[in-house]
Amino acid sequence: MIGIITDSATNTPAEYLEFERLENVTLRVFMGEESYEDNELPEEKLFAYMENNFPKTSLPKFPDIEAAFERLVEKGCDEIISINISSGLSGTYNIFTNVAKDIEKKHDVKIKTIDTKNISIGAGLIVVKAVEMIKEGKSFDEIVEEISKVEKSKVLFSIPTLKFLKAGGRIGKVSGTIGEILNIKPVITCNFEGIYETVSKSRGMKKAMKSMFDRAMEFVNGDEIHSLAVYHSGDEPETLKLVETLKNNLADLMDKSLHFFEGKISPTMIVHTGNGLIGMAVIKK
Repeated sequence: MIGIITDSATNTPAEYLEFERLENVTLRVFMGEESYEDNELPEEKLFAYMENNFPKTSLPKFPDIEAAFERLVEKGCDEIISINISSGLSGTYNIFTNVAKDIEKKHDVKIKTIDTKNISIGAGLIVVKAVEMIKEGKSFDEIVEEISKVEKSKVLFSIPTLKFLKAGGRIGKVSGTIGEILNIKPVITCNFEGIYETVSKSRGMKKAMKSMFDRAMEFVNGDEIHSLAVYHSGDEPETLKLVETLKNNLADLMDKSLHFFEGKISPTMIVHTGNGLIGMAVIKK
């Protein structure tokens, strides 16, 4: 029986977290001396703190990951797939891999750890695809082979400011310091190395949404779509308006995809991107 374990930074849609053979281990957010589990920190409280401070994130605790693996084993899972955010942006994948090795030594189970080379819902859609394949009766090896194809998934996002990415040391190949002054908004993706990279630069968020759509269409290139998602942070009127603009542009792709999701990124993602992020992810069949 196949089980799945993932981390909260994949922002996996809530309905898939309810899958009985899926375990979701949370990262943590630190605001000064205060510590919060991911998804338990109110967005408004985090935004208020970020006005004058830089919060930090922390990897899931080793015992929490171990306990999640053990729960899957107790449920009868003898094949487990660990699906995590990019190792190029977080140590999460590495710690899951280390725990997996211990679990394999302790139990008669087969575990495959997947470095999605992706972030947030970009990684979450890979979890969605894995769950759907389990429901379809696909084998462990079939699922692992399919979800390991990083060229089939793409995440794209734009943010009002790069200061939080810079503060967190996750700037990758993203550049454009003077762009803050010129109101230049980059559209950022994860490349095949799993690090951030700028794919376009636009004057203002509205034009960035158009550029994001164009890049998405280039990626899809007429292929069939398995899942599509639009995620954001905050509830500023301008942000919500731009989310609707992006969704309107993506209407045709939404109609053609098997699954569409809309939601918000988690606090651990907000720490590195701030208020007003607008992004999307797509994974092909």
